[in-house]
Amino acid sequence: MGKGKEINKLLLGIFTLGIILITLTLLFTSLYAVGQINHNANNIESKVVSQLVDYFKDNLASTTSFAQSGALSGYNPSLVEQALAGNPQKLVYFVLRSLQETYSAEYLSIVSDGKVVGVAKKDYVSDEEVIANKDFPSEGYQVLTSLGGKQGVFISVFQPLNIPLFGGGNQYINMVIDRTEQLSGLEKIYTDQRNKLVNRQIILFVVVLVVAAFLSFFVIRLLVKRYILDPITDLNRRAGEIIEGTYSDGLEVVEGSAYAPLQRLIQSGSMVFSRKKGEGEADNPD
Repeated sequence: MGKGKEINKLLLGIFTLGIILITLTLLFTSLYAVGQINHNANNIESKVVSQLVDYFKDNLASTTSFAQSGALSGYNPSLVEQALAGNPQKLVYFVLRSLQETYSAEYLSIVSDGKVVGVAKKDYVSDEEVIANKDFPSEGYQVLTSLGGKQGVFISVFQPLNIPLFGGGNQYINMVIDRTEQLSGLEKIYTDQRNKLVNRQIILFVVVLVVAAFLSFFVIRLLVKRYILDPITDLNRRAGEIIEGTYSDGLEVVEGSAYAPLQRLIQSGSMVFSRKKGEGEADNPD
């Protein structure tokens, strides 16, 4: 088989085109799969946050319902007496501290008429952050990405109140709970899925690259040799034999073949040269 630069360029072009198509296909499928994983991760995270919000709001509603029912006698009597006497701060703190320990909250605050009237918080949380996050959101909750200099996922839940002892006006309780670890674990699951997908696609690309190279430079080369180079080589050989006057084999014209016109030309040439050869022998008898 010939090893001309034309055939090498052809095989290189086929290989390059195949790699481009394979790369685009793998890239599309990878991006689509990663997009689906990210979409599912966001949906699951939103659902988890929503469920946590519902759980905490239900518990806060139960607690505030208890407080609003007038059953404050269950608390420290001296604190209740002070609250009834117009000094509710200690009772407010006692209630908030109890809720903070119950829910392991980062902080709880009571807002009345736009002012924070009571806070129970962990040491790393600043008073400025509590005041900054006191506005009641339209959804009834918000997700904070940082608190007290810590990055994470902090769910801030708001629940309306109506307790005269805690002051008048628009009134609600705000509880912030750290759920960074829980949601980070969930995110890690999807991150692992993405990484495994990318690794599988890389391995697949390498395997496909090897297969494409084998097909391009061996299988396609064999096919090109059989169906292109060999027929052309055979026609060249026959043409040379005709010119040299040594051609003796008949050439079959394969109808429908791309080489049929050349085959007819060779066939015609052989007949012409045979005729001239015969005439030459007749003119020069031994």
